[in-house]
Amino acid sequence: MDKDHIFPRSLGGPDVLMNLVAACNAHNAEKGNRTPCQWLHGPDSLHWKLFQEHVRNLPLAEAKKRILLSLDAQGNHTDDYPEDDPTPLARIGARPRQFVVKLGELFARYGVEPPRIYYELGKPLMQRIRGSETHWFRLSFHKTPDGEINFPYPKDRTTLFNHAEDAAILAAVPPHTWRATTRVHTAKRPLLDGNEGDKSGLVVPELAPDWAAFLETRSRPIVYILGRSRVSWRNKFADLTFWREPLLDTPRIKRTKLLRDIQRKDFKNIFSPFVRSTVEEIAESVGLGEKGTLLQALARKLAGAGAKGKEVEQRLPAAAEELERRYPGLRRLQVFSQKGGTLALVNPADGPPRKVQIKPASEGVVVWQIEEGKKRKALKTHISVIRPMPLLKFGFPRIDEPLPEGAKEIGRLLRHQIIWLDAEPDRPAGFYRVTKCQQAGVTVVPEELVPAEIARRMQVASAQATAASEEEEAGKFVLGKQELAEYFAREGRE
Repeated sequence: MDKDHIFPRSLGGPDVLMNLVAACNAHNAEKGNRTPCQWLHGPDSLHWKLFQEHVRNLPLAEAKKRILLSLDAQGNHTDDYPEDDPTPLARIGARPRQFVVKLGELFARYGVEPPRIYYELGKPLMQRIRGSETHWFRLSFHKTPDGEINFPYPKDRTTLFNHAEDAAILAAVPPHTWRATTRVHTAKRPLLDGNEGDKSGLVVPELAPDWAAFLETRSRPIVYILGRSRVSWRNKFADLTFWREPLLDTPRIKRTKLLRDIQRKDFKNIFSPFVRSTVEEIAESVGLGEKGTLLQALARKLAGAGAKGKEVEQRLPAAAEELERRYPGLRRLQVFSQKGGTLALVNPADGPPRKVQIKPASEGVVVWQIEEGKKRKALKTHISVIRPMPLLKFGFPRIDEPLPEGAKEIGRLLRHQIIWLDAEPDRPAGFYRVTKCQQAGVTVVPEELVPAEIARRMQVASAQATAASEEEEAGKFVLGKQELAEYFAREGRE
């Protein structure tokens, strides 16, 4: 199988995931560098009309259907996006010329003077800046002239601030016509061997933004949550996790799991007794312990006795290939999920029915108070969880537990909301992001921390992903009932 662009990028097809499709080698080669319409002999052919009817009846996302049925290089829909679409530039080709043209059109659409590529005082300027240049500017601005740290170097991809840092650095990059003349400074900077030494050709420090001072004096968060990615059966993790089963008469749901990810604790959940015995034999052959996966155990074996963590990590790709070679027919296996959770059959609009296990997810919390006690009335604080709307059809209340008569709501917090917290003995003052909402309390982390799951999705290097996981765990704070009551009382006074 090949991964092919539906609408070729060379013809201006959009650089988005929806423009990709799995295709067999023969048909991919036959289609070549053509659109589906061109491949099927043009818009007037019988093949194309049958194809149109077939696509319209498929349970696909509308955006994918538009690309499959498009007749022009922009998919016949780029100009139809709503005015508030936050990412219109994602629907064009990635070539600089295409980007410049589209950006100029966006400026004109909103009545703003289009930018130019040559500097003119008081006029919008558009620059093309390569990654190597931003790297050099970050190195140049790493320290102030008095030796204080200004910008982190190298870039730390486990913090969300690295994007804001890049934006500040880019704003300080001079026009290309005199950019080279600014690289005349020499100062102490980190060298390749990890030590510090004199580095010449640095950008003059007068151009550097004072990033450290900005962090100290800012009054608003840097990170903003634009939206949340909805769970869909088409998402990779869902497609690999849930196995379609039309009946709801089983107490546990079956799912598929990659052989490479199997741990010893999974043995008892393997559906087939024959596959279970085979996996146990594989585990013995690679020396699988009580912790870790089959892939990690094989990588450790390939690295040799006494190998350290870094050496084992380097053997992971080879171990994955070796597992594929030894057991080509056992790439995935069916396992039972853990007990717990309500089973439900969902019928998504863009896919086949799926049996899923509902967990009591939450969107936020409602904090409320009520007077309790028979003789001596005391004001007690309680937390109710806000359940997602899709769970209501399965019997979950929107506010769980509902507020009783006489209760007074003092505030709400939503998952992913960013709040300011004052300093405490175990917590520095700063902006924090709400990550988990439960009846026992709310979990928050510093706004800049990248969740380990997102680090893996962004394909951050494994060492950095591990660091993200450790930092996230170390930076977590739980706000209980009393802390939340004090927080909302302080917010009310302000």
